[in-house]
Amino acid sequence: MRLATAHELFSHGRTNAVNDPAGLAEALTSAFKWVGGRIALLLARVFGSRARGRAGILLYHAISPASGIPPRRSLNVSPRRFREQLEGLIDAGYRFWPLRDVLAYASNGNRLPRRVAVITFDDGFANVYLHAFPVLKDLGVPATVFLVTAYVGNSEPFPFDHWARRHRGTVPDDAWRPLSWTEIREMEASGLVEFGTHTHSHASFKRRPDDLFRDLRRSVSVLNRRLGSSDRAFSFPFGSVRAGFIDAGLLDAARRAGVTCGLSTEIELVDTRTSPFSWGRLEIVDSDTPAIARAKLQGWFGWMRGPREVLRRVRRAASSMPWGRGTGPRAGRSTETARTEHGVGGA
Repeated sequence: MRLATAHELFSHGRTNAVNDPAGLAEALTSAFKWVGGRIALLLARVFGSRARGRAGILLYHAISPASGIPPRRSLNVSPRRFREQLEGLIDAGYRFWPLRDVLAYASNGNRLPRRVAVITFDDGFANVYLHAFPVLKDLGVPATVFLVTAYVGNSEPFPFDHWARRHRGTVPDDAWRPLSWTEIREMEASGLVEFGTHTHSHASFKRRPDDLFRDLRRSVSVLNRRLGSSDRAFSFPFGSVRAGFIDAGLLDAARRAGVTCGLSTEIELVDTRTSPFSWGRLEIVDSDTPAIARAKLQGWFGWMRGPREVLRRVRRAASSMPWGRGTGPRAGRSTETARTEHGVGGA
């Protein structure tokens, strides 16, 4: 499969930049991730692995063929690329563990064996069922899906999915539709896929720990009522510590809500001797070859932490450019909404 170059990724968004600053920001994000992955690959080839007993929790969002057609979406991975990534990692000796097993190791203070990885999906897009689940079954790979429980079964895009709201008329519904409970139950019945919470509402809970506590309790209640009682893992929406979406008060609220972990989108490998409420994840994108995914698991994507914060500021600036206001569905969005939109480090 031919991969788009960074120039092509940027040029596609630049074409309509005046009328669509969000498109420009999306193209910048895709190009940025393309470059970042290749620098990680170069570092891994020169210096080798620096994982040193740490594991990697991989972060995906959408798995849809729509990644290959305009308008490009930085959070989407094509089914073919997804399969290539998993098969390449398996061929390289990586073993995929359920998140619950990694958490069990952590609770006993044990370090994981070498080359362990975990697959996670945030939000709960139906294309995970349609396109990722068949690959997971074929390869026997377990995964965890973090659901935004308020929107399961909806026929409208997630309210926080601004890409889908801009482009739903030009892309298939499967590129943005939320999962249904029927699809969720089928995946869970396979024994390969477990479901955690990404909160009930996917709101920003900055400086609102009590609200997060109530929201999480509600989400866990919905999951247990629909799927049966179980321990539930948790991934923070907009999961950046640096951007303020995770802090000590919010971590305490998550613990009190009874979830088993609080995963962020900070670019970090996992040391099971540390608290699972401090674990980061590694975002995997469509331009990542299996070798790049391996380089990320070897610990060479951490250099992106600083540059990613710069890109966040660029995205905020692009979203509020005067020449983009008043054109399209994004017009009039608040600074906070623009700041939290998916695309830089996950959701």
